[in-house]
Amino acid sequence: MGIGVFATRDIELGELIFAERPLLVTPRNINTFGPGVPAGYTMEQFQKIVMMEWEKRLEVSVDRIRKWSPSGITRTNGYGLDEVWDGDGPTVENDAFRYTATGKTASRINHSCMPNILQTFNLASFSLQFKASKDIKYGEQLFYSYCEVHQGVAARRLKLAPYGIICECSACVNATPETDKFREDMLKRIEKLTSECRAWIRGAAPARKDLDEIIHFQEAVVKEGLHSERSYGVLLSGLMTAHMKLGMYDRAQDCYDLLVKHQKLYN
Repeated sequence: MGIGVFATRDIELGELIFAERPLLVTPRNINTFGPGVPAGYTMEQFQKIVMMEWEKRLEVSVDRIRKWSPSGITRTNGYGLDEVWDGDGPTVENDAFRYTATGKTASRINHSCMPNILQTFNLASFSLQFKASKDIKYGEQLFYSYCEVHQGVAARRLKLAPYGIICECSACVNATPETDKFREDMLKRIEKLTSECRAWIRGAAPARKDLDEIIHFQEAVVKEGLHSERSYGVLLSGLMTAHMKLGMYDRAQDCYDLLVKHQKLYN
Protein backbone atom coordinates (compact mmCIF):
# COMPACT_ATOMS: atom_id res chain seq x y z
CA MET A 1 0.00 0.00 0.00
CA GLY A 2 1.23 3.49 -0.84
CA ILE A 3 1.41 6.69 1.18
CA GLY A 4 -2.34 7.25 1.28
CA VAL A 5 -4.58 10.28 1.81
CA PHE A 6 -6.59 10.78 5.02
CA ALA A 7 -9.54 12.93 6.04
CA THR A 8 -8.56 15.88 8.24
CA ARG A 9 -12.20 16.42 9.28
CA ASP A 10 -15.60 14.75 8.99
CA ILE A 11 -16.83 14.74 5.38
CA GLU A 12 -20.45 14.30 4.30
CA LEU A 13 -21.74 12.17 1.45
CA GLY A 14 -21.64 14.14 -1.80
CA GLU A 15 -19.22 16.76 -0.50
CA LEU A 16 -16.34 17.87 -2.73
CA ILE A 17 -13.21 16.82 -0.84
CA PHE A 18 -10.62 18.42 -3.09
CA ALA A 19 -9.84 19.29 -6.69
CA GLU A 20 -6.48 19.70 -8.33
CA ARG A 21 -5.03 20.17 -11.77
CA PRO A 22 -2.81 17.29 -12.90
CA LEU A 23 0.95 17.58 -12.62
CA LEU A 24 1.24 15.47 -15.73
CA VAL A 25 -1.03 14.29 -18.55
CA THR A 26 0.34 11.50 -20.73
CA PRO A 27 -0.93 9.08 -23.37
CA ARG A 28 -2.63 6.15 -21.65
CA ASN A 29 -0.93 3.62 -23.91
CA ILE A 30 2.90 3.47 -24.03
CA ASN A 31 3.60 2.71 -27.67
CA THR A 32 6.86 2.67 -29.62
CA PHE A 33 5.12 3.17 -32.97
CA GLY A 34 7.89 1.02 -34.42
CA PRO A 35 7.88 -2.01 -36.70
CA GLY A 36 7.87 -4.50 -33.82
CA VAL A 37 10.30 -6.37 -31.61
CA PRO A 38 13.88 -5.95 -32.91
CA ALA A 39 15.80 -9.05 -33.90
CA GLY A 40 17.70 -10.64 -31.05
CA TYR A 41 15.31 -9.43 -28.31
CA THR A 42 12.51 -11.23 -26.55
CA MET A 43 9.17 -9.46 -26.01
CA GLU A 44 9.94 -9.17 -22.29
CA GLN A 45 13.33 -7.58 -22.96
CA PHE A 46 11.81 -5.20 -25.49
CA GLN A 47 9.07 -4.15 -23.04
CA LYS A 48 11.71 -3.37 -20.40
CA ILE A 49 13.57 -1.19 -22.89
CA VAL A 50 10.37 0.64 -23.84
CA MET A 51 9.54 1.28 -20.17
CA MET A 52 13.06 2.57 -19.47
CA GLU A 53 12.94 4.93 -22.46
CA TRP A 54 9.49 6.16 -21.39
CA GLU A 55 10.80 6.77 -17.88
CA LYS A 56 13.60 8.96 -19.26
CA ARG A 57 11.16 10.95 -21.37
CA LEU A 58 8.91 11.61 -18.42
CA GLU A 59 11.82 12.68 -16.21
CA VAL A 60 12.28 15.68 -18.48
CA SER A 61 8.72 16.78 -17.69
CA VAL A 62 8.72 15.96 -14.01
CA ASP A 63 12.14 17.07 -12.87
CA ARG A 64 10.50 18.92 -9.95
CA ILE A 65 9.13 15.63 -8.61
CA ARG A 66 12.13 13.45 -9.44
CA LYS A 67 11.69 11.53 -6.16
CA TRP A 68 8.82 9.76 -7.89
CA SER A 69 9.13 7.06 -10.51
CA PRO A 70 7.17 8.86 -13.25
CA SER A 71 6.20 5.93 -15.47
CA GLY A 72 5.40 3.76 -12.45
CA ILE A 73 3.18 6.40 -10.86
CA THR A 74 1.46 7.12 -14.17
CA ARG A 75 0.82 3.42 -14.82
CA THR A 76 -0.42 2.47 -11.34
CA ASN A 77 -1.82 5.73 -9.93
CA GLY A 78 -2.89 7.67 -13.00
CA TYR A 79 -6.54 8.53 -13.69
CA GLY A 80 -8.00 7.84 -17.11
CA LEU A 81 -9.35 10.99 -18.76
CA ASP A 82 -12.35 9.89 -20.79
CA GLU A 83 -13.05 13.55 -21.54
CA VAL A 84 -9.74 14.02 -23.38
CA TRP A 85 -8.87 12.04 -26.50
CA ASP A 86 -7.25 12.11 -29.93
CA GLY A 87 -9.09 11.16 -33.08
CA ASP A 88 -12.71 11.41 -34.11
CA GLY A 89 -14.46 11.30 -30.75
CA PRO A 90 -15.16 9.60 -27.42
CA THR A 91 -16.37 6.42 -29.11
CA VAL A 92 -12.75 5.48 -29.80
CA GLU A 93 -11.94 2.66 -27.36
CA ASN A 94 -8.25 2.18 -28.14
CA ASP A 95 -6.07 3.35 -25.25
CA ALA A 96 -3.60 4.75 -27.77
CA PHE A 97 -6.05 7.63 -28.31
CA ARG A 98 -6.68 8.41 -24.63
CA TYR A 99 -4.81 10.06 -21.77
CA THR A 100 -3.91 9.54 -18.13
CA ALA A 101 -3.55 12.26 -15.47
CA THR A 102 -1.15 12.13 -12.54
CA GLY A 103 -1.84 14.38 -9.54
CA LYS A 104 0.26 15.57 -6.61
CA THR A 105 -2.34 14.47 -4.04
CA ALA A 106 -4.69 12.42 -6.23
CA SER A 107 -2.04 9.87 -7.14
CA ARG A 108 -1.35 9.11 -3.48
CA ILE A 109 -4.84 7.70 -2.94
CA ASN A 110 -4.79 3.95 -2.31
CA HIS A 111 -7.01 1.23 -3.76
CA SER A 112 -9.98 -0.52 -2.20
CA CYS A 113 -12.73 -2.63 -3.75
CA MET A 114 -15.00 -0.71 -1.34
CA PRO A 115 -14.16 2.88 -2.34
CA ASN A 116 -15.41 5.83 -0.30
CA ILE A 117 -14.75 8.50 -2.93
CA LEU A 118 -15.79 9.17 -6.52
CA GLN A 119 -13.37 10.69 -9.02
CA THR A 120 -14.44 12.81 -11.97
CA PHE A 121 -12.62 15.15 -14.34
CA ASN A 122 -13.86 18.69 -14.96
CA LEU A 123 -12.75 19.74 -18.42
CA ALA A 124 -13.65 23.42 -17.93
CA SER A 125 -11.21 23.80 -15.02
CA PHE A 126 -9.02 20.92 -16.25
CA SER A 127 -9.05 19.45 -12.76
CA LEU A 128 -9.40 16.08 -11.10
CA GLN A 129 -12.26 16.24 -8.59
CA PHE A 130 -12.97 13.94 -5.68
CA LYS A 131 -16.25 13.66 -3.78
CA ALA A 132 -17.25 11.57 -0.77
CA SER A 133 -19.43 8.61 -1.80
CA LYS A 134 -20.28 7.99 1.86
CA ASP A 135 -19.92 9.82 5.15
CA ILE A 136 -16.22 9.81 6.03
CA LYS A 137 -14.97 10.34 9.57
CA TYR A 138 -11.94 12.34 10.63
CA GLY A 139 -8.81 10.19 10.28
CA GLU A 140 -10.30 7.70 7.80
CA GLN A 141 -8.29 6.92 4.71
CA LEU A 142 -9.67 7.84 1.29
CA PHE A 143 -9.97 4.94 -1.14
CA TYR A 144 -10.52 4.70 -4.88
CA SER A 145 -11.00 1.48 -6.83
CA TYR A 146 -8.28 0.76 -9.39
CA CYS A 147 -10.36 -2.02 -10.98
CA GLU A 148 -13.90 -2.81 -12.09
CA VAL A 149 -15.96 -3.52 -8.96
CA HIS A 150 -18.74 -5.55 -10.62
CA GLN A 151 -16.74 -8.76 -10.69
CA GLY A 152 -15.69 -11.52 -8.32
CA VAL A 153 -12.64 -11.42 -6.08
CA ALA A 154 -10.57 -13.70 -8.34
CA ALA A 155 -11.12 -11.41 -11.33
CA ARG A 156 -10.31 -8.33 -9.24
CA ARG A 157 -7.08 -9.87 -7.96
CA LEU A 158 -6.08 -10.81 -11.49
CA LYS A 159 -6.62 -7.23 -12.61
CA LEU A 160 -4.57 -5.82 -9.72
CA ALA A 161 -1.73 -8.37 -9.91
CA PRO A 162 0.35 -6.56 -12.60
CA TYR A 163 0.57 -3.57 -10.26
CA GLY A 164 1.76 -5.64 -7.31
CA ILE A 165 -1.42 -4.85 -5.36
CA ILE A 166 -2.88 -7.37 -2.94
CA CYS A 167 -6.16 -5.89 -1.77
CA GLU A 168 -7.04 -6.58 1.86
CA CYS A 169 -10.34 -4.69 2.01
CA SER A 170 -13.18 -6.49 3.76
CA ALA A 171 -14.84 -7.22 0.40
CA CYS A 172 -11.78 -9.27 -0.61
CA VAL A 173 -10.94 -10.78 2.77
CA ASN A 174 -14.55 -11.85 3.38
CA ALA A 175 -15.41 -12.73 -0.21
CA THR A 176 -17.61 -15.79 -0.80
CA PRO A 177 -19.19 -17.31 -3.90
CA GLU A 178 -22.39 -15.52 -2.84
CA THR A 179 -20.76 -12.07 -2.65
CA ASP A 180 -19.00 -12.70 -5.97
CA LYS A 181 -22.32 -13.50 -7.63
CA PHE A 182 -23.93 -10.50 -5.96
CA ARG A 183 -21.37 -8.13 -7.49
CA GLU A 184 -21.58 -9.78 -10.89
CA ASP A 185 -25.41 -9.66 -10.94
CA MET A 186 -25.92 -6.23 -9.35
CA LEU A 187 -26.45 -4.23 -12.53
CA LYS A 188 -28.85 -6.81 -13.98
CA ARG A 189 -30.90 -6.75 -10.78
CA ILE A 190 -31.13 -2.97 -10.88
CA GLU A 191 -32.18 -3.11 -14.53
CA LYS A 192 -34.94 -5.54 -13.54
CA LEU A 193 -36.01 -3.21 -10.73
CA THR A 194 -36.30 -0.35 -13.22
CA SER A 195 -38.80 -2.36 -15.28
CA GLU A 196 -40.77 -3.23 -12.15
CA CYS A 197 -40.93 0.43 -11.13
CA ARG A 198 -42.46 1.38 -14.47
CA ALA A 199 -45.15 -1.23 -13.91
CA TRP A 200 -45.84 0.06 -10.37
CA ILE A 201 -46.16 3.64 -11.59
CA ARG A 202 -48.68 2.60 -14.24
CA GLY A 203 -50.66 0.16 -12.13
CA ALA A 204 -50.88 -1.72 -8.84
CA ALA A 205 -48.56 -1.24 -5.90
CA PRO A 206 -45.81 -3.79 -5.21
CA ALA A 207 -46.40 -6.58 -2.72
CA ARG A 208 -44.84 -6.11 0.70
CA LYS A 209 -42.47 -9.00 0.00
CA ASP A 210 -41.24 -7.12 -3.08
CA LEU A 211 -40.47 -4.09 -0.91
CA ASP A 212 -38.65 -6.23 1.65
CA GLU A 213 -36.58 -7.76 -1.13
CA ILE A 214 -35.56 -4.31 -2.43
CA ILE A 215 -34.64 -3.14 1.08
CA HIS A 216 -32.50 -6.24 1.59
CA PHE A 217 -30.86 -5.65 -1.80
CA GLN A 218 -30.12 -2.00 -0.97
CA GLU A 219 -28.58 -2.95 2.37
CA ALA A 220 -26.41 -5.57 0.63
CA VAL A 221 -25.18 -2.98 -1.90
CA VAL A 222 -24.10 -0.71 0.95
CA LYS A 223 -22.47 -3.61 2.81
CA GLU A 224 -20.44 -4.47 -0.29
CA GLY A 225 -19.37 -0.83 -0.59
CA LEU A 226 -20.95 -0.36 -4.04
CA HIS A 227 -23.13 2.62 -3.20
CA SER A 228 -20.95 5.16 -5.02
CA GLU A 229 -22.02 3.65 -8.34
CA ARG A 230 -24.33 5.71 -10.54
CA SER A 231 -26.67 2.71 -10.65
CA TYR A 232 -27.21 3.01 -6.90
CA GLY A 233 -29.27 6.13 -7.60
CA VAL A 234 -31.59 4.02 -9.76
CA LEU A 235 -31.95 1.59 -6.87
CA LEU A 236 -32.83 4.40 -4.46
CA SER A 237 -35.37 5.76 -6.92
CA GLY A 238 -37.01 2.34 -7.16
CA LEU A 239 -37.09 1.99 -3.39
CA MET A 240 -38.67 5.44 -3.08
CA THR A 241 -41.33 4.52 -5.66
CA ALA A 242 -42.18 1.27 -3.85
CA HIS A 243 -42.62 3.10 -0.54
CA MET A 244 -44.82 5.75 -2.13
CA LYS A 245 -47.08 3.20 -3.82
CA LEU A 246 -47.54 1.48 -0.46
CA GLY A 247 -48.39 4.78 1.27
CA MET A 248 -45.18 4.80 3.34
CA TYR A 249 -44.43 8.46 2.69
CA ASP A 250 -41.95 9.02 5.52
CA ARG A 251 -39.79 6.17 4.24
CA ALA A 252 -40.16 7.51 0.69
CA GLN A 253 -38.91 10.91 1.90
CA ASP A 254 -35.88 9.26 3.50
CA CYS A 255 -35.06 7.59 0.19
CA TYR A 256 -35.51 10.89 -1.64
CA ASP A 257 -33.15 12.72 0.73
CA LEU A 258 -30.52 10.03 0.24
CA LEU A 259 -31.04 10.13 -3.52
CA VAL A 260 -30.45 13.91 -3.59
CA LYS A 261 -27.14 13.43 -1.73
CA HIS A 262 -26.14 10.62 -4.09
CA GLN A 263 -26.90 12.74 -7.16
CA LYS A 264 -24.46 15.39 -5.90
CA LEU A 265 -21.71 12.93 -6.76
CA TYR A 266 -22.49 13.34 -10.45
CA ASN A 267 -23.38 17.04 -10.59
